[in-house]
Amino acid sequence: MPFSSYLKVYDCPDRPGYCLLFSTRNAATALLDRATYHDLLNGGDHAEIIAELSGQGMFVADPGRERKEVSAYLEELNRVNSKVSVAVIPGMACNFACRYCYEGGNKGSAAMSDGTIRQLITFLSAWFQPGRKILNLDFYGGEPLLYTSCIKSVARRLKPMIEDKGGVFEFSLVSNGSLLRPEIIEELLPLGLNAVRVTIDGPEENHNFSRPLKGNRPSFSVITNNLKQCADLIHIGLNSNFTRKNYQTFPRLLDFLLEADLGPERIGQINFSPVIQVNNRPDSIIFQGGCGSGNEPWLAEAVVFLRAELLKRGYRTSAISPSPCMVDLKDCFTVHYDGTICKCPALIGQDKYVCGDIWSEIIDNRQYHLNHWQQNGECGDCEYLPLCFGGCRFMALQRRGHMAEVDCRRDFFDAALEELIRQDMMSRME
Repeated sequence: MPFSSYLKVYDCPDRPGYCLLFSTRNAATALLDRATYHDLLNGGDHAEIIAELSGQGMFVADPGRERKEVSAYLEELNRVNSKVSVAVIPGMACNFACRYCYEGGNKGSAAMSDGTIRQLITFLSAWFQPGRKILNLDFYGGEPLLYTSCIKSVARRLKPMIEDKGGVFEFSLVSNGSLLRPEIIEELLPLGLNAVRVTIDGPEENHNFSRPLKGNRPSFSVITNNLKQCADLIHIGLNSNFTRKNYQTFPRLLDFLLEADLGPERIGQINFSPVIQVNNRPDSIIFQGGCGSGNEPWLAEAVVFLRAELLKRGYRTSAISPSPCMVDLKDCFTVHYDGTICKCPALIGQDKYVCGDIWSEIIDNRQYHLNHWQQNGECGDCEYLPLCFGGCRFMALQRRGHMAEVDCRRDFFDAALEELIRQDMMSRME
């Protein structure tokens, strides 16, 4: 019985004579003494260890079957998934003037009409067929809190419909945080609000430069004051977008949050992400300095550095595990304010990537090149495949102008994965 094709093995400097095993297929980890590992490679008989490693997916009876199972992973995930996840764009108005906004000229006063709201409710109720258990809406913008009447209208009518079908209705907000108030939270909670994600881009001077209110007015203190008032009312997570030039300043944001009584007990996950260099939208705000590839050498260093700073202060962040792109998930899509459907919020307003609308029950997403990784021989032989499955379609679009080719992450994982795994292990032990 051989080791899994999706197993990474690293030395353990802090445990001489041991190696660290990590399954990219299921994110399982194990420590194994190096002598036993080499004996197992040579067919050694260690029944108890083999049984334990097999239970973690690190030893397999049939490598060919394992490859077929990984190849069919997304298909199986769609078969067993019982959650419908929909990003809803109620309108494109925003009270911010972010320097790197990928939505560009898409911004404006256009908003979801009453007729479209009614059809959205009809469409989602019909989509929630037997076997689905949860309907989760994620309201984006623009700034979704400029559209609270729309959010309330959708939630008030959908919640009882889904509950009558035996399901759970819930929704979240992706907000700039400037309009987040306790009275709004308290009004939305009974309607199904369960989380808010707020974006803060590093310490005050960096955030105010990158994400000012319109009129170039600072927004950092407005947001953080709102967080203090709302953190005990609803689960709040933070997004924080960095560039090559500023990521080393971001630990000062974490120190500020701790000093402001916004520590890990009041703030949920914090996710640091690189600003993406948008190249495929002529109407985008002109911004240079974003990340153009997931394999840029500095990115691995930045991710490892920022993650370490988060974890040592006790904050939570996303674990290293298989994370399929929403493009590949059948019950995961985005509804624009005009009722058109695309697979990713980053692609709203681009006619080429509209794959349906709420007046029909068909979503045809062939233009997203589903399973494109299966046409790439290197992907089939790659131990990182379960963590990647061809990478991000949006990132591929920025790099090549199309999605037909994979956005390979091998260089990034080669540079960063070992340390990221160690971070997760140390975090679990503390």
